[in-house]
Amino acid sequence: MSCNDGNPCTTDSCDPSAGCRHDPNTDPCNDGSACTTADTCSNGICGGTPISCDDGRDCTLDSCHPILGCVHPYDARLPDSDSDGVPDSCDNCPAAANRLQLDCNGNGVGDACDPSLYDVRLLINTAQGKGSGEVVWSTVCETDLRGFNILMIDNQGGRTRLNAAMIPCAECITGLPGTYSTLIPKHKSGRNIFLEVVYKTSVNLIVGPATKQ
Repeated sequence: MSCNDGNPCTTDSCDPSAGCRHDPNTDPCNDGSACTTADTCSNGICGGTPISCDDGRDCTLDSCHPILGCVHPYDARLPDSDSDGVPDSCDNCPAAANRLQLDCNGNGVGDACDPSLYDVRLLINTAQGKGSGEVVWSTVCETDLRGFNILMIDNQGGRTRLNAAMIPCAECITGLPGTYSTLIPKHKSGRNIFLEVVYKTSVNLIVGPATKQ
């Protein structure tokens, strides 16, 4: 007959006089929980040492799911100024909604509010832009982008788009830097010319004014 009791924490055998024996062992085992480590048999039961799920962030509620392991949902009770689901204390851009917290250059400032990712200039009387202004800009890295618009913003905050259609991003698939150029009606200075960065999941970013060259 078979004496296998299906328990990995017992050593099964058959005693000629007493019959089946199921003696507890101390073998390594797997208790099926992602919340324990170094699982070992003890007294016929498989168990392990609970893992720590503390991520050191005050904005998350740390816990362990038996299948998923450590989970760290944001604490919805905390202030969230931009209503993007990320509490201000952990938001890399608390003034602009950016639920994905993208930071392509790793400087700790979310892309949605990091103008240092873009260098915007207005060139006057160039060969290409003779009789008009040429707006040129470059990007440090491109993630989550859709494209760009060139805006003229007056002193009252009124906005006029100077490009007929949105200018598509060139490196938003690769994430690499990109360079761009477009013509606008001639301007004496760049003080009211701005670059609008259009993101896929974050709010649009206004960069500028363009520096005249």
